[in-house]
Amino acid sequence: MTISKNRGGFTLVELLVVIAIIGTLVGLLLPAVQSAREAARRSACSNNSKQLGLSLLNFESARKRLPAASDRVLSGQGFSWVTMVLPFMEETNLYTQISSASGRLQTFGNTGGTTSLPQLVCPSFAGDKNASATAGYTAVSNYKAAAAAGYTGANAPSSAGTLGGVLTGEQYGTEAGNSKTGITLAMITDGTSKTFALAESREDKQSGWLLGPQMWVTAGNGLATTTSNVVTLASSKTSVADNSATVGAWNGTGTVCWGASSNHQAGITLHTYADGHVGQVTPEIDQALYGALFTRAGSEATSEQP
Repeated sequence: MTISKNRGGFTLVELLVVIAIIGTLVGLLLPAVQSAREAARRSACSNNSKQLGLSLLNFESARKRLPAASDRVLSGQGFSWVTMVLPFMEETNLYTQISSASGRLQTFGNTGGTTSLPQLVCPSFAGDKNASATAGYTAVSNYKAAAAAGYTGANAPSSAGTLGGVLTGEQYGTEAGNSKTGITLAMITDGTSKTFALAESREDKQSGWLLGPQMWVTAGNGLATTTSNVVTLASSKTSVADNSATVGAWNGTGTVCWGASSNHQAGITLHTYADGHVGQVTPEIDQALYGALFTRAGSEATSEQP
């Protein structure tokens, strides 16, 4: 039997063509894979937002009031709404550790804020989840209280019903003689399904979850006024589209940081409503509508909403 010594194989040109085809297919497939992964991350973020909204409602069911965004001002410090709802997030042990170390939340000076909680971090978040600028309270939350449509002259969130939000800002609770409490559901006269309670934020330098003054945002970075119960903002952009939006900051100074924002594709930023459902807000949202959704009692018409 004669065995031929000539063996077939790829020429260099054929090999290059095959490599080019494979590269093209990978290039076509990669965006789809990335989009699928982002969709999964956004779904997980939506679940985080939903669970936090339910935690707020469970807190209200037990206490008959929602928590304040920040329960006090104490040398620029205050305990956040996140701290208050820890027992309703299956974090009772952490809450006990914090409250025991500080005399049942009477004084500040514990280290509970160094504990990073996965349910407080968006899976798409591109920042450092332990980057909060305040020493000792560095663990970040990407979910902040929707405190108001805008600011008062004192760089604090507006607390009046026509401008105030669902989770009021530091020392702006409405119970007479007690700044540590928030509002009742009955005070959300615009409707719990038409008013934001929480907004996602990509801020990491001023987002320590333990710290009340860092755990709220407003609809815009300007002073808010009302004319015939219509909210207008001094800024030309809402904080969804404006990366220089101001948030509640250490010592209440109004440090310029990210406001409502995210690392999701297409600029989508998740917002949790007071009834617990979650909506997707894009930068193209009408500014007046966005401001209206941040107020609990402005009597604005908000039939079109995310």
